[in-house]
Amino acid sequence: MNVFRSNKFGWTLGIAVCGAFAASAQATVWPLSVGGMKHAMVFWDEVNTGLEVHLEDPGPLALLDDGELHTPPSDVLDGKGYNNQYGFLNGEAFSPPEGAIWVEVLAISPGLETYEGGMRMANVVNHTYAPILNAVGERWMWNQSMNHPWYAAATPGNYSVEYRVYVGDASNGDPLGGYVSDTTQFNFAYAPEPGALALLAFGACGILRRRVR
Repeated sequence: MNVFRSNKFGWTLGIAVCGAFAASAQATVWPLSVGGMKHAMVFWDEVNTGLEVHLEDPGPLALLDDGELHTPPSDVLDGKGYNNQYGFLNGEAFSPPEGAIWVEVLAISPGLETYEGGMRMANVVNHTYAPILNAVGERWMWNQSMNHPWYAAATPGNYSVEYRVYVGDASNGDPLGGYVSDTTQFNFAYAPEPGALALLAFGACGILRRRVR
């Protein structure tokens, strides 16, 4: 009888904790940073007087849908696969002799959306999630701090965006003469799987249940 009560208590505790875990998961309304960071490393080329960009991983990186209704302003990601692994980062400390560093869209897949991010760690609550770099010719001034935009798509498929990184006028982004620019391309794939993130939660509950039995 005592053994039976112990097992029953273990099952009850496991179910209760899993229920709490599920409730906690439902309360997670900020988007998740899943996977390692992949940087477009920006360097100053002294020889050619301009910029060089080295992408750490050409991808494609997976766009994941966590199934959550996110807290505004991050609710722009609701019902979409999203990813913020790609980001811009200085490969070394430098400042252009004049102007600022700009990122311009050269090509973008239809349906790929981009929103302003920032540092990728736990401060996603401080990101603006404002639409940026969503059309060919659109420019965004990079402040040379690590910045990971949020990329999203509502429809399954393969997506890419190609950028030019260049030195431009600090007020309007017009390219300044005499400086070399460089390009980089980010690639994504959105292939929704049934509850990929939910399965992680389920697995955690399974481990917990086995431990309390």
